[in-house]
Amino acid sequence: MSNVNKEQWIEHQNHPVTRALKQAIYERIEEAKDQIVASSDPDHDRFLKGMIWAFNEVLEAKLDLTDESEDLNEISPGDTGTQGNY
Repeated sequence: MSNVNKEQWIEHQNHPVTRALKQAIYERIEEAKDQIVASSDPDHDRFLKGMIWAFNEVLEAKLDLTDESEDLNEISPGDTGTQGNY
């Protein structure tokens, strides 16, 4: 669990390194999907599906603003389209 405020989270989301990492993760997910389609190894398929699941958990992390103080917010899995802490 990390503590960041809303402004820090927004800055992180817009940082070029975060954007590049997010793009790399999307590419790895697509590569894994292609490997699953071409695979005949159920064990390897399960590994790739787990990897895809884990990457999606990272991509779906969001800032939880349920705490009224907004200066001690949790980062947790959430809405699709955002990415998380690393």
